[in-house]
Amino acid sequence: MYKNLELPPGFSKSEEENRFMMKKEEQQQLNWAIALSLSLVFLIIAILYESVLQTLLIMISIPLALIGVFFAFVIADFPFDSTAYVGVILLFGVVVNNAIILVGHINFYVRQGVPVRQAIAQGAFERIRPIFLTSATGVFGALPLVLFRQAGQTDIWSALALCMVGGLTASAILVPVVIPVFYDLLQRLHVYLRRVLPRS
Repeated sequence: MYKNLELPPGFSKSEEENRFMMKKEEQQQLNWAIALSLSLVFLIIAILYESVLQTLLIMISIPLALIGVFFAFVIADFPFDSTAYVGVILLFGVVVNNAIILVGHINFYVRQGVPVRQAIAQGAFERIRPIFLTSATGVFGALPLVLFRQAGQTDIWSALALCMVGGLTASAILVPVVIPVFYDLLQRLHVYLRRVLPRS
């Protein structure tokens, strides 16, 4: 392709690396990083709660946050590039905190002998304010990086910040609504399994 290209003295030509292969390798690395991040978050929560079901319950907060990330990038018309993937990975370890706060408080009332549904309602009501406040600090702390950027351009900080803004906002709104519902379903499933499965 460049055989007939003539260059002035002192310049040279060389074949450029295949950018497609570089992007493919980068995507594979990001996929491995996402898988490892999810595994570590799951492992830490499982060690903390010593329950697979409650660990899965808390992990529901991650797809809830990703809903917010999706809408944030669509509304802001940002490109979802490799930097955005890094922002999502960082988000995994943050958004589960809201669910941990909520589930831990509900568990406290259940251990005190409060009926499950009453414990869910009381625990969710008492943890809405802390969840909103902690999420708001993260959102407003990252928001300037999204708002004050050069017109028509995005940088690595803008994409990272937009992930945090969208994910934390969705988490603050959806976690207090969705997690209590799944908590009640898991409690019903637990009771059902104790009735059906024979005791050893």
